[in-house]
Amino acid sequence: MDISATDIAERVGALGPASAYRVAFSGGPDSHALLHLLATARDRLSAPLSAIHVNHRMHADADAWATHCQAVCEALEIPLVALRVPEPPPPDAGETWARDWRYRLMADALASGEGLLTAHHQDDQAETVLLRLLRGSGVDGLVGIPRTRALGKGWVGRPLLEIPRAAIAAYGCDHGLQSIDDPANHDRHADRNWVRHDVLPTLVARWPRAVGTIARSGSLAGEAGASLGRYAVTLLRGMTDGERLDGDALSCLADEDQRLVLRHWLRQRGAALPDARQLEAGRRMLVYGADDRMPVFHWPGGTVRRYRRWLSLEPAGEVPARQARSVQWLPETDLRLDHGWLRVTRGVGGVAPERLPPSGVIVALRQGGERCRPAGRPTRPVKKLFQEAGVPPWQRQAWPILMVGDAVAAVPGLCICEGFQAAPPDRGLHFHWDPD
Repeated sequence: MDISATDIAERVGALGPASAYRVAFSGGPDSHALLHLLATARDRLSAPLSAIHVNHRMHADADAWATHCQAVCEALEIPLVALRVPEPPPPDAGETWARDWRYRLMADALASGEGLLTAHHQDDQAETVLLRLLRGSGVDGLVGIPRTRALGKGWVGRPLLEIPRAAIAAYGCDHGLQSIDDPANHDRHADRNWVRHDVLPTLVARWPRAVGTIARSGSLAGEAGASLGRYAVTLLRGMTDGERLDGDALSCLADEDQRLVLRHWLRQRGAALPDARQLEAGRRMLVYGADDRMPVFHWPGGTVRRYRRWLSLEPAGEVPARQARSVQWLPETDLRLDHGWLRVTRGVGGVAPERLPPSGVIVALRQGGERCRPAGRPTRPVKKLFQEAGVPPWQRQAWPILMVGDAVAAVPGLCICEGFQAAPPDRGLHFHWDPD
């Protein structure tokens, strides 16, 4: 299969509009071929062309590779942005560490609407599908590498995804491209390299079209995954309350639909999905666990808790912690706290501004034992107010309480205390807690 300037321009155009195109240029043979192709096709592109190189600092020649990439781009008259991972790699750093840093830095470098073009090809796709199949992935995982996805303020696209590695190598050879050979790509201890150098060649020796067939299976899985996604949206209707999922409604579904809904809900919330074994263990715990035990399902991507009938997600690294100190606040604008926003609006009712001191209120976290008298009701422990409102225990420690002296004036979203309320039709302050 030959690749031409016209062909690559059409493939890039099919990815979608862009305000500029950036090539992810490692200096290796695949990205070098892509960069060279696009350089020859730049007059056919709808937006300016440049390149990005990331120095991962993982190899003794990393700085020399960056210099090589700069020289290649200068020869092709293509602007290059050279990025460098700000911290040295840890002793156990591998491709996952490098990839995370690479995409983080490139995402930060993309301006609004810019498209990052990577050199992933058909063999990469086959390797990804095969690895995920061996790891027990479902339909969603077998989709493999997406043709496009959002990244930072722009997007990332793969114009070579249907092109075999051999065709790209032939292009590089025909044009005398001098590329970097990273020794890490030959380390067979890495699963992908073992699949690339040992497994796929064995399969191709028996089935010459194996690479294309496996990659095509990924595309078919993508179509099936899209249909299942639409079905999951249908199932989810009426099952959510804001960001929470109705556990009772979930328990009424068939087991396979429960798994589908959980995956879709977690994906909507931006959490990294658990693997099939983890998801099944979590599903059983959350659906069948006793209410009085407040079931908790934790995996590296986050934590799901059930309180009463509702499931709540805490993404990885976002477990609430206690505010370091109390804050004095004049409620004229919203207040940013450690784990959310304390917002103020004005309308009929609410807290009477004249009942508050000129210096404002103290925003504190619950220490335990606080009591207040909600307007028109008997005095209650604040703990009971949380229970009555169905606030899960793990959210209460970060929930702000508004104090005037030693008195609770309001618990945002729960109550206004006696003596601080505005009498309708007077307009007062309404406080809302919006956690992260």
